[in-house]
Amino acid sequence: METQILKDDIKIFGFPVKTFPKGIGESFDSLVALMPEGTNRSYYGISSMTPEGKMIYIAGVEEMNDGEAEKFGFERYIISKGKYFSVKITDWKVRIELIKESFHSMMEVKGVDHMSPCVEWYKNDREMYCMVKAIS
Repeated sequence: METQILKDDIKIFGFPVKTFPKGIGESFDSLVALMPEGTNRSYYGISSMTPEGKMIYIAGVEEMNDGEAEKFGFERYIISKGKYFSVKITDWKVRIELIKESFHSMMEVKGVDHMSPCVEWYKNDREMYCMVKAIS
């Protein structure tokens, strides 16, 4: 496990995946198809639990220009700056099961902020990071 510091908030836009966990891949495929840069920008998954115990999963893409969320008709979300515990997964497309395993093990680490959402940062088609915020 590593730590990463996000010096600034990250603006993303996207939408909730209504059929979580099914439908995640298709949701990201639809975002990639809409973006002029395709996969040449970062994509994010944000997950959190409702008070009723239901998982909310947001498929999102980094907002590179002001107004993109509105242009594409999506909601805007913020990934808060701060310290994050992270696990890097290489070749994530063929190792999907490691994502869930990584989050489960990181949630047991002392100092994790259980009130902040979990973040999946898809840097490219090979590399992704599972990230959980540390208590400040």
